[in-house]
Amino acid sequence: MTHHEIAMCAYGIWEQEGRPEGRALDHWLQAEMQLVLSSVWRNDCQGDALEKTRPIVRTRPFSVLPRPEPISAPLTSIVPLANDSKT
Repeated sequence: MTHHEIAMCAYGIWEQEGRPEGRALDHWLQAEMQLVLSSVWRNDCQGDALEKTRPIVRTRPFSVLPRPEPISAPLTSIVPLANDSKT
């Protein structure tokens, strides 16, 4: 990250905020932070870094998976509700 890159980013932030006066240091620090975070993100998401963070998922083919037990009873049954009316 160069002085020129920070200055250009700070200028863009200054313009986006409507060109306020007296906020040059705030814009400079914000630009530095944006550039640092974007470079860290880019470095973390490239090649080896991405491969190191990707979880290893081992799968078995369907033919190796155990078959489920057959269901002998119905999953739901109809139960009549008690009649609350007094007749």
